[in-house]
Amino acid sequence: MRKVPKKVTHLIPRVDIYLKRDEPVYHCSRCGREYCTYDHCEPYTARDLPYGKWKSAWIHFDKVYLDCEKCGVRVESLEWINSRVRYTKRLADEVVRECRLFQSIKTVAQRFHLHWETVKEIDKEALGRELKPPDFAGVRKLAVDEIAIKKRHRYATVVADAERYRVLSVTKDRKEVSLLEFYD
Repeated sequence: MRKVPKKVTHLIPRVDIYLKRDEPVYHCSRCGREYCTYDHCEPYTARDLPYGKWKSAWIHFDKVYLDCEKCGVRVESLEWINSRVRYTKRLADEVVRECRLFQSIKTVAQRFHLHWETVKEIDKEALGRELKPPDFAGVRKLAVDEIAIKKRHRYATVVADAERYRVLSVTKDRKEVSLLEFYD
């Protein structure tokens, strides 16, 4: 018996934008030196914010690799996209803004038609930039507690400053090794 493929009941309206360069000026992503020539280029596609009725926007451009005198072969620096991701900075900023409105990752992913893991990684990276490392100056008393994360005995260990009520560390388990790493 042969399986019949399911019908696609809805298609996401999509727009494709092709970028063309006006000036052949490239900047090294490591040292910032300016070049007029490049080593090689590859076609690249990245997601962008929705445009009007188009819920999915894709930007197509040539990713240029420079032969920098100081750094070797490096990808060019573009201010609107990070070199290792397939989405623009403004899409990432908007996803972070939506996550800060206390919406679930699933809701934000559905709104922008992204995979929930992509939304989670964008939010996690932004939190890493925003949250400062804990300040241990003046800590005299520590409070250590285990909290249940989910059913089936999954725990996390929380270490806090008992006098100022600040969380200093959270580990994904309740093992002694993790607590010793914090003490080190």
